[in-house]
Amino acid sequence: MEKPTRGQLTMSLKPFSDALDDLLQRSEEIRRTPPELRQCEAHGEYTASAVAVGPRAKLGWTGCPTCLDLARKAADEERKGREAMERQAELERSFRRSGIPERFMGKSFANYLADTPAKSRALKAAQRFADSEDGGLSMILCGKPGTGKTHLACAIAAAKIAARKTAAFMTAVGAVRYVRSTYRKDAEMTESEAIASLCSVDLLVLDEVGVQHGSEHEKMILFDVINDRYANCRGTILLSNLSAEDLHGYLGDRIMDRFREGGVVIAFDWESHRGTRAA
Repeated sequence: MEKPTRGQLTMSLKPFSDALDDLLQRSEEIRRTPPELRQCEAHGEYTASAVAVGPRAKLGWTGCPTCLDLARKAADEERKGREAMERQAELERSFRRSGIPERFMGKSFANYLADTPAKSRALKAAQRFADSEDGGLSMILCGKPGTGKTHLACAIAAAKIAARKTAAFMTAVGAVRYVRSTYRKDAEMTESEAIASLCSVDLLVLDEVGVQHGSEHEKMILFDVINDRYANCRGTILLSNLSAEDLHGYLGDRIMDRFREGGVVIAFDWESHRGTRAA
């Protein structure tokens, strides 16, 4: 292929060069155009400046600064409203994914009835847990049924979700079944992957600990989950209707040792509030 000459190149670039010169000339004319006083129907007189408009740098004028400021504010408010709606939608999705039971979905620290010193101490301990930035904290809420253990645990989970953390609520039986489901031939994940998924959330609440049969294999699964979460500084809350002593005997030293460091045990030893009615 024959190499083009300098003259040929110059001729081929001439239209672009002419267009550039024209744009530069227009821009210079606009720059030298003095400001004008103009009238806004809504805000009265204002000073307009000449500006280049469009790819061909046509002469244009700035609009009313008050109108522009109001438009920017309206756009900013619209953006903030849209972002707030998106955050709320994501928050609702996080709550649905958490597994918090429907009955406890609206439970919070504000609507927990702390009408005794013992309940007040439990409430304050739960609030400290929720406010802590230490992701490796653990907590055991044990004692009589119907005393508010699940309420406080779900309130903690809700606070973590509101703080853009991830939380999951499930029974201990459900956690064991989830891991055991990987034993099927058609399972989509391995046992280690199932345990890893249980360890991926920032907070895991395991309810009804002690209800399951308590075989050595089940305890081993719970130990693996709790141990992995402990090693990776992930918060864990255990809920049980057993006493602290009975729960220790059920779980064994290996699991309980994981809760001694940076953990707290709260005994809910007051009477159940279920079935009571205000006078």
